[in-house]
Amino acid sequence: MGYRDSIPRMVQQIHAPVRALLGPWNHSEPDAAVPGPVVEWRDQAVEWWNQWLKGAPAHTPGYPKLEVT
Repeated sequence: MGYRDSIPRMVQQIHAPVRALLGPWNHSEPDAAVPGPVVEWRDQAVEWWNQWLKGAPAHTPGYPKLEVT
């Protein structure tokens, strides 16, 4: 467990809407990080903020619930 599982363990304890983007990246944003894959994340962040802070309808499909084993 330890460091690599800290985000999934934290997300499981949150009782509010949450979305996490996890990947094999170094300490950088997923759109510019090494080793890849390059992931554009800002559109997902803006949609989440618009939905939960402005009350706009969600446009993305439901995401699977995170399960930590």
